Amino acid sequence: MKLEEIHEAWAKDSQLDQIELDGTALSIAKMHHKYYEILSKEKLVLRKLESEAKVLKLEKYEFYTDGPTQDQIERGWKLPAKGKILRSDVGMYLDGDSDIISMNLRVAYQQEKIDVLESIIKTISNLGWHVKSAIDFKRMQAGL
Repeated sequence: MKLEEIHEAWAKDSQLDQIELDGTALSIAKMHHKYYEILSKEKLVLRKLESEAKVLKLEKYEFYTDGPTQDQIERGWKLPAKGKILRSDVGMYLDGDSDIISMNLRVAYQQEKIDVLESIIKTISNLGWHVKSAIDFKRMQAGL
């Protein structure tokens, strides 16, 4: 699921009907379930991406220190003009490697989705209190 889709779903679900607060109160569990299910799936995707990032970093480390394998050449990986890199300089090349940067951006994007979902779930968890306060306020206005 894309971050934009999460935002769109929440924009729709966060619209509360002030007239039918009882319906809103009853829908809290459904919303919680919906977003917790999405959160669980997105956390699994994050764990997978983090694992792939670690494997890529190791492969790139070996590529820079030991030279390319046939598989790495077929992937289009190229050593810098100076050839093999000294182990002391590998960190700098890993930090600047476009494949690793791309993977890190994918991990960061996935983490952002999880952060948004956790925030939504926190808001949903507090929604019952807000609905109760709104109902109490309406009672007070009606003189009950």
